[in-house]
Amino acid sequence: MFRSKHNTHEWLEEYKEVFLYSGVDVIRPFRTKLYSQTWFGWFRFVIYMLLFSYSYRLPSDQRKIPFIRGEYVDRSPSSLEIESVFLHSSALDYEKVVVRDVWDISGLFRKILNIWECFYGSWGSRPEFIHALCYARAKYELDILEEKCRVGDSVLLVTFCDSIGFENLIAQFAKYKGCKTVTLQHGQYRVLGRDNGSQDIEALYNFVSDKMLCWGQATVDEFSKVGVDKCRFIPVGRFMNRGSSMRSAWDNSNTRRFGVVFSGENSRFLNYTLIEAADRLCEKYDLSYVVRPHPSNNADDYTFGVDFKGFVLDESYFNLDFSIMAMTGFFLDCFNWKHPFMILSDDKVPDLFLDNFPLLVIGENPYSIVKDFDYDSISKYFDDWQLQSDRVDSFLRECLA
Repeated sequence: MFRSKHNTHEWLEEYKEVFLYSGVDVIRPFRTKLYSQTWFGWFRFVIYMLLFSYSYRLPSDQRKIPFIRGEYVDRSPSSLEIESVFLHSSALDYEKVVVRDVWDISGLFRKILNIWECFYGSWGSRPEFIHALCYARAKYELDILEEKCRVGDSVLLVTFCDSIGFENLIAQFAKYKGCKTVTLQHGQYRVLGRDNGSQDIEALYNFVSDKMLCWGQATVDEFSKVGVDKCRFIPVGRFMNRGSSMRSAWDNSNTRRFGVVFSGENSRFLNYTLIEAADRLCEKYDLSYVVRPHPSNNADDYTFGVDFKGFVLDESYFNLDFSIMAMTGFFLDCFNWKHPFMILSDDKVPDLFLDNFPLLVIGENPYSIVKDFDYDSISKYFDDWQLQSDRVDSFLRECLA
């Protein structure tokens, strides 16, 4: 009845660059929403496309560089660091543009006309209803951009994440108008396969900007696996608070308590496996554990064993003895705090993690595993931050020259 998430990705790739309007592939802004596995999910998608639109205000002064970000960014741990390190560069006079999804019944008639237009247009392939919906919403949004804004007059356009929604749409549109575009990395992007496919893969395949300010060479290598040219990346490290409270060495605490770091809900199947592994560790080694949830998690969806001691989100988390995790960029916080961690050894975990980090093996003492691993030797590969300010400033000056 529904495509698997891996097959959904393959289906989307078949229609790349097929349906274009004003230089924009109209499917791309909505690709991450096309992985639904339920009828209710598809119903919500239709409502979203027909009865909602984007609300934003671009800079009236064309000398200011627009930084496009969805309102979800304000919930990101790195949002304040991006403001202070990236956007306060001496080379950039910027204006933050927050994009929101708003109820817009007034646009319904125009979108219905756009659907009709899509079905009777001249395309390289016969459109399905999903394609027509994407065309209808994208054309509606692009016509507004053409009427009210002069995106092409800007020298540079910056997005927080150009693989989704309006950020993807305006990045494509700006490139078409001759504007330079750059986006930021907001998670540890990785190649996924048939066994662990999800919409997260679109971070790689839906990258449309000219450049990305990425975390490290690990990101460059993952993109190169899917055919993206390495010259499009500038490794600057993750934008994050690197305070003075870091540990001086990778020494273990001795609390007899460890942490379980959840992945996002797109990979919830790995969270269940992590809980099982945590319960087995506690039973075998007389330990207890806490959970650090992902913002997308719902605690009510999970059942924990008797050794579970609650959720922890503050910096006291790093006083635990070690962490276990699967698919998450939280390991960069562990690098920053010199907090030992292990990766769940599971065939659904990407090779990027399995090949570079210590693996959780239930039969081995976890304290011995983390003690014997040289974390410092691999940290720069993922987070090349030491010259961050200089590299960002140099890149911006080059763009604005």
